[in-house]
Amino acid sequence: MKSDGKGLLPDRMRGSRRIYETCLFGSRGDRVIANSVANAYFAPTDKTADHPSAKPEDMLRHFFRMFVDDKSKVLDPTCGSGSALRAAKSLKAAYVLGIVKDKDFAERTTRSFKDWPVANGNGASAQDSTTARL
Repeated sequence: MKSDGKGLLPDRMRGSRRIYETCLFGSRGDRVIANSVANAYFAPTDKTADHPSAKPEDMLRHFFRMFVDDKSKVLDPTCGSGSALRAAKSLKAAYVLGIVKDKDFAERTTRSFKDWPVANGNGASAQDSTTARL
């Protein structure tokens, strides 16, 4: 939920502002919850991102703690800013793959991983297991 009250107003005459976003995730096999976390998270809109619908990495990390571990392979088919990929890697995901149609977003996301391991104290190279595809 967006703690700053920002959000979509689909029809100002017929409904309230939507200050929440939903997510869909899936898994193969009998994947159990790694950590139980709250089903709601309050965060302000990310105004620093280069993408119009970037999700805050702290919020993604909160929910990803339920099912991302060092054995996880994460696919984000609409990776946009790459925040979900960075959140998954910060939880030691074995592999992350992002797909985005827009070439500019793909280049920005790939660039954002270039210095990521140093900034996050992770000795492994994020480039080895992270790719933004067009």
